[in-house]
Amino acid sequence: MRASFMVRVRPHASRVALAVSILALGGCFERPLGALTPCTRARVGESIDIQSVENVDLLFVVDDSGSMAEEQGALIAQIPRLVQILASGDSGLDGTIDFHPARSIHVGIVSSDMGVQAATGITTCAAGSGDDGLLHTAPARCPATQRGPLFDFERGADAAAFASDVECAANLGTAGCGLEQPLESMLKALSPSAPQVWTIPGYEPPTFLTGLGHGGDADANAGLVRDDSVLAIILISDENDTSQRDPSLYGDTGPYAAENLNDRGRDFPDAIFPVDRYVRGLLGLRVIPSHLVFGAIVGVPPEAIASHLSYDQILALPEMQEIDDGARPDRFLPACRGPFQTDGAYPGRRAVELARGLHAAGAGTTLASICGTSFEGALDEIIRLVGDAFRGTCLPRPLGTNAEGRVPCEVQEVLAPIGSGPDARTHCAALASPEAYSLASMETVDVGGTVVTREVCRIRQLARSEIASLTPGWFYDDGTTGTDVATACPASGGGSQRVSMQALTLVSGAVLRFSCDEHIEGTGAAITIGTFCNPGAAVDTCASGVAPDHRTPLACDRFARACAVVCGNDSACTAAGLPGQQCDTRMAREVFGAAMPTGLDPFATHDVCVNAICQ
Repeated sequence: MRASFMVRVRPHASRVALAVSILALGGCFERPLGALTPCTRARVGESIDIQSVENVDLLFVVDDSGSMAEEQGALIAQIPRLVQILASGDSGLDGTIDFHPARSIHVGIVSSDMGVQAATGITTCAAGSGDDGLLHTAPARCPATQRGPLFDFERGADAAAFASDVECAANLGTAGCGLEQPLESMLKALSPSAPQVWTIPGYEPPTFLTGLGHGGDADANAGLVRDDSVLAIILISDENDTSQRDPSLYGDTGPYAAENLNDRGRDFPDAIFPVDRYVRGLLGLRVIPSHLVFGAIVGVPPEAIASHLSYDQILALPEMQEIDDGARPDRFLPACRGPFQTDGAYPGRRAVELARGLHAAGAGTTLASICGTSFEGALDEIIRLVGDAFRGTCLPRPLGTNAEGRVPCEVQEVLAPIGSGPDARTHCAALASPEAYSLASMETVDVGGTVVTREVCRIRQLARSEIASLTPGWFYDDGTTGTDVATACPASGGGSQRVSMQALTLVSGAVLRFSCDEHIEGTGAAITIGTFCNPGAAVDTCASGVAPDHRTPLACDRFARACAVVCGNDSACTAAGLPGQQCDTRMAREVFGAAMPTGLDPFATHDVCVNAICQ
C-alpha cells in the first residue's frame, strides 16, 4: 500500500530534524488503481505539515522568595552547560553531535512575584501586581555584554559570554513575594495581547487581573517568542503555585481573612485560577504542541522521579498532599527535604498538574525534584526534549522494517524552480551534503500561470547502524535505536514512531514528499488483504482474516509484509474471490533484484495472489 505524506518546510529555517503536527489523522482514503479488483497496494494518503525549527525561545520562571537562595544558585550553575549544549547540539559534550545546534537562542527571565493586588501589610509582598510577568534586565552588578530584557544568541557567537550574561541576570535574589504565583507570571509573560502568526487559529488572548499579556510583538516582552522556534519553559519553586483569581484573596478583611495566608490557595480553590487555564494558555502559543517544552523543578520526592512514576502516581503520593504541619500551623508538611532546604520544599502540585495536562496534549514535559543535590539531570531532560523537537517527524502509524532497520519508503525534496535562485537551491547535485541526494525526477508544472521545471531529489535512507553518526540522511525511528520516541511522539493507536533527519541542510521553502510501498498498519481495523504483518512473528496475525470468498484464510506475504492469499496457480486466486488476479510464482531475486531484503532467501518463491497492474 503506498502511503503518501506531504511535508512542507517553512521559509524561516534551513536546517531540519524536527517534530510535526498531524493535521489529518482520520483523513485516510483509498482509490482503486484499475478496473480489476483493488490492488494489494492501494493508495493511502494523509497530510502532514512540518514546521521546521532550529531556534529556541527559553523562559526561566524563578521563585525569588526568601527561601530560594541556594536553589537559584544550583539552577544558575547549570546555565553555561545548557547554553553550550543547545549551541553545539552535543548533549554529552563528548564531541558527538546529537541534534542540530540551535541557530539562535532567545532567553527571558521572570520572577514568581505577581503581588497581592489590594492587600497590604504582607512582608515582602507589595500591593499591586508585583513584577507582573515582565522580563527582568541584568542588575547593575552584572558586567554584562547584554543586559536584557531579551537575551539573544546567534550561531557562531560566544556561547560562554552569552551564558555568563544570562547566568548573572537569572540571579534574582530572595526579596520577592512569598505567596508565589509562577504560573500566572509565566502565562502573562508569554501571552500576546492579540493573535500572532505563532498562535493557534482562533487564539483569544487571556485576560489578567490587570490587563492583557506581554508576549506579542507590540507588547512589553516583544521578541521573546517566535513562530519558528521551540518554546521552552523552565520553572523552579519550592512552594505550590497560588495564582490568585480573586483580587481580595490575600486581603486582611473579607471572606478569606481568618485563614492563614499560606493555606488560602488550598482552602479556597475557587479563589485561584484553575490549572486548565495554563494548559490551554500555553498550548495556544504553539501551532504544533511538540514545539512546546515545559520543565518544572518543584517540591516532589526525589525517589518518585528516580522511579519514573507517572504524573497521576506522583500526585497521589502522601507526600504530595497539602497537609498542615502540626508543629507549625502556618506551614504544610514538606514533600521532600534536600541539601538546599532548611524547612523542606512543599508539594508543587499545580506544576505537576500542568505538566500532566501539557503532556496529554503532545507537548514535551519533564519533572524534577528541587530537593536533589544538583539540577544537571533536570536540565538534561529539557535539553533532550528540545533536541527531540529539532530531530523528529511523528507518524500516525507504524511501518514494517527489515533487518537493517530500513523501511520501503522514500523521502524526496522538491526544490524551487530551476532559474529561480542559485544552484544550491535548485539542483540536487549542488545541495549541501550532496552525497545524501540523488536526482529522482524532473517535474514541469504550472506555477501561477508560468510553466517551470524543478528537480525532485531523493534523500538517502540510513540503516540502523548509521544512526547517531555524522552520516547525512533520514531514518525511521520507532524507539529501537535507543531514542525516547514514545515521549516525543505520544502513541496514537498503533504505537510511537517518526521519520528523523540526520546531518542534513534542507532548502528553505522546499517541499518534502514521504511515500511508502508498504502497508501501513491500521488502528483496530479488521484483518484484510493488504493489512501490515510481520513475517517473523511467532503468530501469523493474518490468519484471522479471510479472502473475499469469506472462506479462504489469509497468510503473511513475506515479500510485501502484508496479508495476502497464498496460491499455487491463477485458479486459486479466482476461487478465493479475486477474479483477474494472478498467482505470482517469481523468486525473490526476480522481484527485488539488487535490493534484496536482508534475511530473505533469493530463491524463495512468492506464491501469493497479486493484481498484475500493480506490479
